[in-house]
Amino acid sequence: AEMGPSLAATLCPATPRRDKVHHMGLRSSACPQVPRPLASGNHRAGAAVVGNLKAVPRGTSQDLGWPEELLRGAGYRGVVPRGTLFEHFVSCPVEPRRSGSYQFCVVGMDCSGPGPPRYLGWEPTGYFDRWFGSDELEQRLALQRFGRGVGGVHLKEEVSGENVYSKDLISLGRCLRWPDAATAEGSLVHGRRLPDLDKQGRPILTATCQFQPRTSSDLLLPLMHEWQKRCLPDLLQRLKPKAQRLKLLVLEGSGRFARLLQAALPEEVEVTMADDPRNGAARPLGALRNKTHFEVSTDLLSAKEPVLRMPDNSFEVIVMPFIAQRLCDADERRMLMLWREGLRCSSGQLLIAEDMAGMSANPESWRSWKNVLQADWSASVLLDGELNSNKVGDHFLSAGPAEGRRRYLMVDASSFLDKREARCSAPPALLRASQV
Repeated sequence: AEMGPSLAATLCPATPRRDKVHHMGLRSSACPQVPRPLASGNHRAGAAVVGNLKAVPRGTSQDLGWPEELLRGAGYRGVVPRGTLFEHFVSCPVEPRRSGSYQFCVVGMDCSGPGPPRYLGWEPTGYFDRWFGSDELEQRLALQRFGRGVGGVHLKEEVSGENVYSKDLISLGRCLRWPDAATAEGSLVHGRRLPDLDKQGRPILTATCQFQPRTSSDLLLPLMHEWQKRCLPDLLQRLKPKAQRLKLLVLEGSGRFARLLQAALPEEVEVTMADDPRNGAARPLGALRNKTHFEVSTDLLSAKEPVLRMPDNSFEVIVMPFIAQRLCDADERRMLMLWREGLRCSSGQLLIAEDMAGMSANPESWRSWKNVLQADWSASVLLDGELNSNKVGDHFLSAGPAEGRRRYLMVDASSFLDKREARCSAPPALLRASQV
């Protein structure tokens, strides 16, 4: 009986404590316990051990910032807290001026695979958002923590938000970081400015989300979220007996928003991007760079006429983001005629988003455009809402101002019927302006 404890200690030595600051003990090779993750103090976050795969004890979901349903699929390795910040050097061969050090924030998690969870990191520009493996993220956090402990890390100069998109964006010794995390106003976690999460752990931007949009894609995500929630299930159910894919057309030339939609939407959705050929002719190097994001078709759209060169009901959904100034040169009549083409070529919904700043000074213009859709073209408006009006650093889908009032429309195109001729489809005030 007296030799029992000593014999047990000899066969199964205790695991050394690994405190946050003073102790960094090494684990014995004879220890039967599974190594715990190195990331951000997860050894104190309740990670389960082998034989108890019911993930995490009570209260941990609030400490880590993840829903309880996601933590159940994380396994015994534990998870990295939501909102964790880390630095990562990015090399961009397409635009070398963007290469440099960026600070990423963990905003999403994917536990659908058989292995450890993956983490989605967002950086301040929205250009290099990517998924990180669990091992890669834990290694970066461990190196960052080790560097701070030994005091050998040189603090890089922080790039201000006003100069984020200048040509001399990043250079050696600089790092593009999120707002100051020490203040409640600037912190993404303590300021409650992190994006919301869906059931799969992916970040979503809703109308009530406090996250500050970084790009045009962030501005449009609330509209796409409402469409996915209201209309996408019915469209997929309608096409399921025919074994057909849902075709979605986006009128944009950058490829960044189309690539984001293709990655976020289900596999049954096929995204096509169309742009006016004049934009590619004016900026040949820019058009070549955009093709690295997504394949663009220049033979489907002509913004000068304007017309979509395709038969009726060619797509189930058509998205027209900020086309008034980018494609129609702030001509309201051309914009309305392009809306009509979208209704003709869509059998499901037409999604419209516009910058009101820089357009007509008449506050009733938006209401008159809705009257044209409903009264003249028999297209009912399913949803009319407001988009974020704050300043956006990279509003690449609009030629207008970076801040101002923005609105969106979700229109039912299945009941489209033109009750006027093409020349008389606009309000009388717009017709008189175009004739002059």
